[in-house]
Amino acid sequence: MKRHYLAASIFLVLGTSLPIDSAHAATLYVRQGSSGSGTSWNDAFGNPNDALAAAIAGDEIWVASGTYTPGSQRTDSFYLKNEVEIYGGFAGAETSRDQRDPEVNETILSGELGDPSSVVDNTNNIVWVLSNVEAHLDGFTITRGNARTGESYGGGILVQGGSIKARNLKIIDNRADNEGGGVELEIASGSLFEDCLFTQNFSQSVGGGLTITGDSSDISIVD
Repeated sequence: MKRHYLAASIFLVLGTSLPIDSAHAATLYVRQGSSGSGTSWNDAFGNPNDALAAAIAGDEIWVASGTYTPGSQRTDSFYLKNEVEIYGGFAGAETSRDQRDPEVNETILSGELGDPSSVVDNTNNIVWVLSNVEAHLDGFTITRGNARTGESYGGGILVQGGSIKARNLKIIDNRADNEGGGVELEIASGSLFEDCLFTQNFSQSVGGGLTITGDSSDISIVD
């Protein structure tokens, strides 16, 4: 099995970010503290997982600034869906994706579930992409994942048999007992990381920032 490792800190920069272009059936909205049905900013879901449960292929999910956890248990994750594009960086009033600003409107997917001074109780894998899923994630900070039980790989993002198009991400302060503290790409052909920051990630083994394993051809890291 081939393995490729990315050091714990690396800054990948692209001068002009390229949006993911595809026709979509609907836009679903998420705003921290809301409890709506996701049809507008005023009627937004309260958590990205609510929107993911409702989304179908071709949909977009727009997420306003705030901090979101995948659930209350360490085994909870944001399971991305096939051909559903998820965008962060919104203030919560935009009518166009081009109006968002991820730097100003930081949108955090966090594994911090309890004591902020300890990682023991943090989410095992914050973002998870399963087999045969082509996922899209753009404009988020992913932080405080701690892969230490079960799947002890990819505390920030774990891709197993699918692929991810990741743009404008900050992958910060994630851990793994095994490999890929920030990201683990396992049989993840066709994945892309564009304009992403990896820093302060750690693994007990190798690949604090990112690890690539298995048959993972055509993976691109764009700087």
